[in-house]
Amino acid sequence: MLPTGKPTYWRHVQPVGALADFRAVWRATGARRWPFVALAFTATLSVFSMIMQESWRGPPPKPKIVYINSWTANRTDAEIAASNLANQKVQERLAQLQSKRDEHRVVESQQSCVHFGFLFEHVESRTRDRAR
Repeated sequence: MLPTGKPTYWRHVQPVGALADFRAVWRATGARRWPFVALAFTATLSVFSMIMQESWRGPPPKPKIVYINSWTANRTDAEIAASNLANQKVQERLAQLQSKRDEHRVVESQQSCVHFGFLFEHVESRTRDRAR
């Protein structure tokens, strides 16, 4: 059965007696206690100073997102089609440039294989296998 009143532990605690015991032990230690007190104080102070120097800031606040539309809300279908056509031309031009870069890479790879004495087909097939 659990006790419902005050815990009996606190009935036996007397701060006056604890202070008297501490005073008696402090007087009995003699003069050799001061280096140990200084060492304990220095260690405690250094640990707390390291803790205080650390940054205790939380994570940065989340950025505020502002949505910007680059077109007006009352565009006509003809304006939309014209902008889509212009964007499609840009995409086609970028694809054309990429295909030229790819062709140039293949030519350089073939020249490197010839220079170093490798079979280009073998190197190319291994490159494709690694990419998968």
